Order: sequence, then C-alpha cells, then structure tokens
Amino acid sequence: MTASTQKPSFEWPVFVFPETLNFEEQNPKLVVTLYNTYDFPVVFTVSCSAARKYAVVDVKGNIRPRSCVDIVVRHKEVCKQNLGKRDKFRIDLFQQYENGMQKIGSRDIISQLVASAPEPEQPVAQLPATLQIPQRQTSLSPTRTSHDLPNLLVLLIGMVCVIVVCWPEDNNSVGRFLTITTSHKLVASYILGLVTFIVFR
Repeated sequence: MTASTQKPSFEWPVFVFPETLNFEEQNPKLVVTLYNTYDFPVVFTVSCSAARKYAVVDVKGNIRPRSCVDIVVRHKEVCKQNLGKRDKFRIDLFQQYENGMQKIGSRDIISQLVASAPEPEQPVAQLPATLQIPQRQTSLSPTRTSHDLPNLLVLLIGMVCVIVVCWPEDNNSVGRFLTITTSHKLVASYILGLVTFIVFR
C-alpha cells in the first residue's frame, strides 16, 4: 500500500488558526481556518462542549490536499453572565478509505466570551493662552509689482522722444554727435505716438 492509503498507527497533527477563540461582546463572530498540509484529502468534523451557545456554519466538510477551509463560528449567548466562561471545541480529521473512514487526528480549541476593549479617547489639543493666531491684513496702499516696470520703461522712452522732437536742429555748438535731423524727429514722433497709445489705452 502507498502512504496515502495505509491506515496510520498514530495521530497526525491538526493545524488550525487561531488556536484560541476569544469572542468579543460587540463582534461575537470569528473565522477559524483549518489547514490540510497532507498529500491526501481529509474529512473534518467540528463539535463543541456547549453546542447551544454557538453557531457553526460548517460542522463537517472535506479539505483537498495542501488546502485550507474557513469555518465561521458565532457566539449566540452574549451576556454578562457568560463573560470569561470557557468552552471547548474539538476538530477531528478523518481519512477516507474504500471500506470507510478512520480518524487520523484531533485538536481541542478553547473558546470564551471577553469584554470588548474600550476605544481610546482621542486627546483634544488645546492652544496655549499666549499663542495668538496672526491675522491677515490687507493694505489699501498701492504696491509696486513687476507689471509696473514696463510702464516706467514706456514713460522713459516717451520722455526721450519728446526731447528729440523739441531738440533744435541747429546745434553745432553742442557737437556733431548730438545733431538731430528731420528724419530723427519723424522717427521720434512716430514712437511718441505709439507710447501715447500704450499709456492711454
């Protein structure tokens, strides 16, 4: 016979999580995971020492090789009198043979009803009495921004154009580099017109 069909002469370990069932008052329901770590399928059964106090979704079922199943267990008698009272669940594993099943292992799990942990109060942070929150003040006085720089440049160009237009043509005494011709005045007048349009638009 192979290892999967030979009847075991000892009990195989049963792996289950969690190992202790602590049901809380506010949420008296837990999920128990039962593992089959072996290379053959097994049959499980769930029994309890106080069956009337609990509701088990699957009290019997199959687990494939190298697989696991989840068993939902709910505490039905949630009251102050049952706080701290311990009960016992037993999980039995069986291996299927041609002529029937044989028990290969068992595991006992202690269960009890516990009080729900109180939620921690969130501390309220208080500002010191000397701490003053700065208030945002809006000034009515105009402030100079980067948008004012082009206006100053336009005004400066306009002033230069006015000086060129008003500069006398006969200025030999000043020097030939400062001689203003009619062409210069026409160009200055054109630029001055553009500056006037920009300023008063």
